[in-house]
Amino acid sequence: MVDFEALRASYRPEHVRILFLGESVPAGGTFFYSGNSNLVRHTCEAFAAVFGTPRDAHAFPQVFRDRGCHLVDLCSAPVNGLDRVARRKARNAGIPALARNLRELRPECVVVVGKAIESYCQKALKTGGVGGIPVFVLPFPAFGRQQEYVRGLCALLPRLPFA
Repeated sequence: MVDFEALRASYRPEHVRILFLGESVPAGGTFFYSGNSNLVRHTCEAFAAVFGTPRDAHAFPQVFRDRGCHLVDLCSAPVNGLDRVARRKARNAGIPALARNLRELRPECVVVVGKAIESYCQKALKTGGVGGIPVFVLPFPAFGRQQEYVRGLCALLPRLPFA
């Protein structure tokens, strides 16, 4: 069994410039930092289009880290198999931990991945005392929104505070 949090921590940059906020680790066992999720593939595609980085999803987490980017999740456990009420409850329960993460990481800007989690992430930003930083919201790259995510990220990347 993969220790997702240890793997995530191994890719944390010294200074997080751009913090991506996801909903949770997928229930199916894929993971951004394992290089095998939809999110890593489509994020890698956008970075490749904008920066010319290799289109290798397995190697991409290193590229992501080296650019000062990091991904954390709102929920500590997978939620994509939950019903609407349980999912809302899990999202609300994740706000305090995300607020602590935001307070600790002090990103220069945030990219929320998934319009459905925007309000929860905004509450965590406010609770964490890091309001006032730029926040961008993109659709999650699934259910026909993959290219919308890639196009949106391609438009956004040149505006972000890379080193």
